[in-house]
Parts: sequence; C-alpha cells; structure tokens
Amino acid sequence: MASKLSYIHGRYALVADIASRNFLSDSNVSIKIYDFSQASLLPLDSNMEILDDNGFTTQINVGLLRGVMCEIMTGNRFDIGPFER
Repeated sequence: MASKLSYIHGRYALVADIASRNFLSDSNVSIKIYDFSQASLLPLDSNMEILDDNGFTTQINVGLLRGVMCEIMTGNRFDIGPFER
C-alpha cells in the first residue's frame, strides 16, 4: 500500500480520501487504490515535500495510510482527519 501511495505522489497527486474502503486487492493479491474523486493533480514543478493543498500534504497522506494499516492489523477503525494533527 505504501509503494502505491508513493507512486501516486511521484505523479504529483495528493489523495484526499485514504481509507480502507478505497484499497482493493485482485486475485494475485496486488493492491489497487481507487476513488480519486477528491484527489489533487499538482503542477509538475511542485515540491511534494512541502506542498500543502487545502490541508492535505504528503505527510497527511502517510498518516492516513498509517491509520489504514492499523485498521487492517487490529480490526479496529482508526479515524483521523487532516485537521486533527
């Protein structure tokens, strides 16, 4: 899941809705991310390490992904919004 998110960031995009419901696996257990309806496509010269797009950053995306991973490991839902840092 982390490598998929890294790939997305490498394409200058931020995902606004990172949640377990937006991760799928195919018959080969390959992870897919979907629901980019609120994602931001950013200019190719963006500095992804410091860019803030209405409260969403790569660091927020990683934090939200951490919540998804915790949910998968524990079975307990982990909710955090971009403004609950």
